[in-house]
Amino acid sequence: MIGSSKSVKKEADNVLETNIPLEMFKYKFLMNPIRLAMVKMLSVHDNLTSIQIKNSLEISWDEYYTNIKALESKSYITVDDNFDKEMRRQFVYLQKEGRQDYINLMTLLQDFADDPLSLDVNQIHENTDEEDLYPKHN
Repeated sequence: MIGSSKSVKKEADNVLETNIPLEMFKYKFLMNPIRLAMVKMLSVHDNLTSIQIKNSLEISWDEYYTNIKALESKSYITVDDNFDKEMRRQFVYLQKEGRQDYINLMTLLQDFADDPLSLDVNQIHENTDEEDLYPKHN
């Protein structure tokens, strides 16, 4: 259970009061910005080298390896050492499970972005003083 306060979950419509579908939490692992970017890149290209991914994302080797190992542990990707032009290169491939979870997450995020919040913005503004909206900075 995520929590016990009334603001955490509405049983009736299976969403958090923030209107975040609970199903989205299934993909929490993939919502890490570096892992998500890696999977997105691999969903567009059949394979990429480790150096292509690292340089494209402008991340350190530590960040690269930490996230590649995490994606491997979930069977989202495979990593193969190959020789290309007489050089050893590490190629990264997106697996079926990684591609499917990426597609599912993108669909959920798009639906979430397209669905207007159930909050009445006019009511929020009516109940908020202008000073609360635009505090004065000294």
